[in-house]
Amino acid sequence: MRKAVPGDRRARAVEITPAGLALFDEGHVAAKPLSDRLGGVLDAEEHDQLTALLTKFAHPDDAQPS
Repeated sequence: MRKAVPGDRRARAVEITPAGLALFDEGHVAAKPLSDRLGGVLDAEEHDQLTALLTKFAHPDDAQPS
């Protein structure tokens, strides 16, 4: 859902609807078994490394130089 931004009539703020939030939650529930199966073959260090790499892909501007 888009709604007006107070103080700027040109801008629109995007807001998730209750139906959108429910769909988002359903997706997480549906993906959990696959995530558990794929993550089950990794040890703790590998899991942390994969999480860090995926986060870097998703948020490249937030990546810290190593």
